[in-house]
Amino acid sequence: MARAFERLGWKVCRRTYVLVQTRFQRWLWKLAPRLGRHTPFGWRPWLEARWYNRFLRAEVLPELVRSSPDLLVFVRPYRIESDVRVCLAKLGRPLVTWATDSLSRYGPYAGIWSTAACNYVFDGADARDGAGQWLPPGFNDELFQPADQQDWDVLFVGRIFYRLYGRRLRILERLTESELPATWRVAWAGSVVRQHKRLASRFQESGGVLLGDLPMDRLARTIARARIAVSIHQDDGQQPVNPLFFAIPGCRACLVTDRREYLQNWLKPQDEFVPVDEESCVARLAELLKDEPARARLAEAGYRAALRHTWVARVQTILHDLQLA
Repeated sequence: MARAFERLGWKVCRRTYVLVQTRFQRWLWKLAPRLGRHTPFGWRPWLEARWYNRFLRAEVLPELVRSSPDLLVFVRPYRIESDVRVCLAKLGRPLVTWATDSLSRYGPYAGIWSTAACNYVFDGADARDGAGQWLPPGFNDELFQPADQQDWDVLFVGRIFYRLYGRRLRILERLTESELPATWRVAWAGSVVRQHKRLASRFQESGGVLLGDLPMDRLARTIARARIAVSIHQDDGQQPVNPLFFAIPGCRACLVTDRREYLQNWLKPQDEFVPVDEESCVARLAELLKDEPARARLAEAGYRAALRHTWVARVQTILHDLQLA
């Protein structure tokens, strides 16, 4: 996001907050769930707010006073305490917040919505009643770009964790049990926790290639070298948009994702991406693999549409809304 501002001619001063930084904080963070909920929002949210506001007082506010920026952007702010809120108001500068997770999970962290000029939300359900503007994060078009060759026919992207990954797990199991890994070049970029290690072994035994967790630059190159990339949303939130929802078509790979009606607000189903459910996923993949012209048309249309959703485009939206363009 900072790079997008720079590409548009802005000078950026970035301050990144790391929640748990010391050994004592790590110990206290692990202990917090056992302490009960004797604070208004529970111990962990209380610690988050305490440590976050300490960071704002020590590192952010002095810089704001010194540099007097034209715009303040808070990405996923935690709860901001009253004295910090007063200091921010005194600056008299436009302030923007962007919640990069569903507020149904992180509601207490809406931060400074009441005093911000614009509030953007990641989850479409959080934009109800005018509470904020729905704006999913964009993708880095300097990193996610088309490639000249394609090494994979199907690339499944995403890790499998303990909870909130049920739909992704079930679709990956169906892909593993199908004939596709044995007859096409099928790979999986991601990992599983210990309780699902057997799935990784079965995937390899069926003919698939397990690439494991990839750093972002390698992941971008791998997606770009796939004819079809499958990205399934997590089960949490109400109307989330997977971060790869724009990045995959931005690599000119054909995007296959789980069927969610609200996604048509951002890309056109059946024209710019392929929605599937658990029962139809494998059959739809087989159809696309056998019909290269149809797959290529979807990939090309998705690519053109994705260019409207880069990080630069997102920053342009913010500047337009603030009349700073």
